[in-house]
This record gives sequence, structure tokens and C-alpha cells, in this order.
Amino acid sequence: MKSLLLLLSYLFVGSVLAVPHAAISGGGCVLLDTKIYCYGGTLEGGKTNGLGSSAIMSLDIASNFSVSTARSNWTEVEPVGGLSSDTNAHFSMVAVPYRDSFVVSGGMGGLFSNAPAHQTVMFNVLTRLWSTIDTVNQTEIYDSAMVIGNDAKIYLWGGVSDELVGAENTSYPNDMRILDLQSMIWTLIPYPDKSTGRLQHSAALSSDGKTIYFFGGSFNYQFVNASFGYTLSGVDMSNIVTFDTTASQWGSVNTTSSVTPTRRRFHTSERIPGTNTVLIYGGGDGNNTAVSDYCYTLDLDTLQWERIELADGGAGPRYSHSMVFANNSAVFILFGSVNEALLYNDFHVLNISTWSWMERYPGLAGSAITPNNSTDTTNPNDGERSKSNTGAIAGGVVGGVAGVALIAAAIFFMRRKRKSQPSPHEAEKVKDKIIDLNSIHDDQSGTMATNTEHFHDKGNNPARPLHFQARLVSTDGNTVEYSNVRSPAAANKPSTAVNKPDMFMPSVKPDG
Repeated sequence: MKSLLLLLSYLFVGSVLAVPHAAISGGGCVLLDTKIYCYGGTLEGGKTNGLGSSAIMSLDIASNFSVSTARSNWTEVEPVGGLSSDTNAHFSMVAVPYRDSFVVSGGMGGLFSNAPAHQTVMFNVLTRLWSTIDTVNQTEIYDSAMVIGNDAKIYLWGGVSDELVGAENTSYPNDMRILDLQSMIWTLIPYPDKSTGRLQHSAALSSDGKTIYFFGGSFNYQFVNASFGYTLSGVDMSNIVTFDTTASQWGSVNTTSSVTPTRRRFHTSERIPGTNTVLIYGGGDGNNTAVSDYCYTLDLDTLQWERIELADGGAGPRYSHSMVFANNSAVFILFGSVNEALLYNDFHVLNISTWSWMERYPGLAGSAITPNNSTDTTNPNDGERSKSNTGAIAGGVVGGVAGVALIAAAIFFMRRKRKSQPSPHEAEKVKDKIIDLNSIHDDQSGTMATNTEHFHDKGNNPARPLHFQARLVSTDGNTVEYSNVRSPAAANKPSTAVNKPDMFMPSVKPDG
């Protein structure tokens, strides 16, 4: 069946003309089979017109190519079926290889818009179908971090809920949200300190296959009032929160090196394949400017940071970008921002064996990646799926032969439908959701105040096909009544004093 789907996918998608990618930040990218798939993000000018992207773009990296030339080799993947792509940015996104899919959770919809229509969704890149996953009235969030474990479960932590996703008050949900991809059951593991949240951070799974490490980002430092919300502070990169996925237990570690990355948010992190070393790339400071010390590694065995000095001419400093390992020695750095005014539409490939930028990428052949965040990339139910698909494969082949003429005819017309940018009606979807940026101003404390305008709820949405029903349980097995009403900001007010941070993060909404 997969071979047939790959053939059909090539006929419909692979034959269209290649184009450059739009300049975006706050999107997501993953590797599935031999292609990088990127979704969503904030477009250029998003700070002033509130425009985000709903496009799914793919780049085939199976064969060698010139990096500079390949930047124009993107093709758009057009979803089929009743569920279309939402405009979205600052969501969490992971690959689910055994399902030929990626999962997207959270996000702010279009910039200065309400939340996407469905909080958690899955896209199959072969069938080009979106499906929804119940979140059982969990608080809608953005700027969280998510990884997929070796146990066919997705782990999501942190984020913020505020007016950008329809909340009346600002809150920082900090339970670990765990989605079992087999049973589609969510589990919540409470974080020990209910008063402190985390947002704009990154995560990586250790080589032991069970420990997740969370790096940097921001936390709600001090409650001001209901209309202002919180002052945000940068998290010290030497203090790392951990989560044991087998014991469902929180922990923390402190790095021991003399070198420590400066505080940062909107960075990326992932374990280098075949090692127990994490690569941290990029990040922005409290003024939405890319940090200058943008590349580090952390040995998770020794807890030693090492700063990597890279030559000019590559990706350089940026934040709200994506990072994708193609194989054991090559990592793609894609898109992002350097400041509020400049977004990138490029990508660069870093050779992590030599710490040099590649002008020519060698391709995937003979250099397969050692699986990382999803070390066990096989479906636990592959045997049953294989048997149950036998009839479907036979029927699919017969139907495929019968439809070849129609497919061939359709290709001509699909080429004409090629779009290099998200659809023009995006602007209509968000034009009435724009916040007046002139109402955002500096106060005397050096932090940034936001206006008090709130958005209406996104309203009723029609029933959509391919809907995964899920239920929410607590660690004791009981069903959790997870209120659909957002917690008031005062409910998360810190109950104890904390040390004054040495860097403040303005509580403005990300532009990239």
C-alpha cells in the first residue's frame, strides 16, 4: 500500500513546478522518508498585517544537490478531503514516521488571530489527509515544546494561553500532556511548582530513550495585575528541567562547565544522531533580536557545554527557525528571523563532523539517520496492520490501474494550480483580528505592557472527518474534568518570592 501511495503522491505532488519557500518564522519542519515537510509560520509583514501561512511545503533531499540552487526546489503539498490546513504559527510539531505523518499541537493561528480550529491535528503526507485528535477541553496554548518518545507517545510541556488564543486571562499551563498514539488517550502529569510556567523553550530526548531535557525559554517571573499579566524572565541555560517518561517523574540537572549559553527563547535543540550530545541552535533575546552566541553542544553524560564557532556564510544568528537532521552528519537550519523586521526564506546545511557549512549536500543514500526523538520508528501494531491491509492493497492496485487515465489528465490541471504563496484569502481571515501595536509601550520597569483588548472565541466549527476521539485521565486512572474555561491569571500568581532575574523578557507577542 505504501508503494502505491508513494506513486500516487509523486504523480500528484512531485510533478508540479518547484518554487522558493516564503519567508517565515515560527513554523515547523520535520523529516519523513526522504522529504522535509514544513508547515505554517508567520509571513513577512505579519507584525503589521497579522498574516500567517497555512501552506505545507516539501523538499526532496534524497539526492545530492547544490544548497543555493535547491532553495528554489520546494513544492506545495495540497491537502485533500474535508479538513483544510489552518493558518498557524508558534505551534509544536513532531514527526510520526511509522504513520507517515506529523502531529501539530497548539499555536496562535494567524498572528494576532484566534487559535486554530483544532488544537491537535495529524497530517499524513502520503494520503494528504488531515485528521483531528481530541484534546478533551485542554487549555489552548502556543509556544510549548513537544517530543515523541520511544514508547509511541507524544510529550508536550509548557506554553501560554492568552487573548491570542481566545482566553480572557493569561495563564501558563504546566502539566506534562502525554498522548498515547495507540489508544489516543491523554494523560496529565502535574509539574511540582504550579505557580511557574515555561514558554518559548525547546526539548530533546536523551539517548537512553526515556529522559526528556528542556532548555531555556521564558517563565512568568512576577504577576502585575489582571490586565497587564506577568513580567517574563529568561531561564538560565545552566538549569535544565528533565522528565523521565518511564517513571513519569520530574527532575532537574545543573550543567558543570565554565561556558554557558546566554539566556534565549525561540531556539531549537535536538540530540545529534548516534550520540548523547544535544545541539542547540539560535535563539532570541528579550528584545526579539537573535543572540550572537548561537551554536552550542551539551554532552548529556558530562553536562558540559561547548560553544561552536562557525564560519560566516551560513545560517548565522536567527530565532523562531526550524532544525532538521538529515543524517548522522548533516543538519538543516531553515527560515526564522534575525530581528522583528527581517524574516528568512532560505535554508543552510551544517556538517556537524567538521562544523562547516555545506555548499553541496551529499544526499541520503548510504548515510541513513540514526533515529532520534523517535528511536523506535516502527509501529507497535505493524503485524496486524500488514495483515489487515492485504485486501486493501489488492483493491487499491485495481482501483489505481483503473484510474491511471484520470490521474494523468489531472496532472496537467494540477500544474496550473501551483501556488507559491498561501492563498490570498488568508488576509481576509485575520484582518479583523489585528492588535494596534501603538498601544504596546514600555513601562518604567523595562518590561513591556500589552493592551487589554480581547478576542472573541473562535465560534462553532462544522464537524470534520477523520476525527480521533480521545479521553483525558490522571495518573491514578480517573477521568479528569479539565475545565474549558481558562484559569484566571491570578490563579497562577507565584506564592513565594523568587530571585530577581538578570534578564527580562518583554511580555509582547512574538512577531516571528
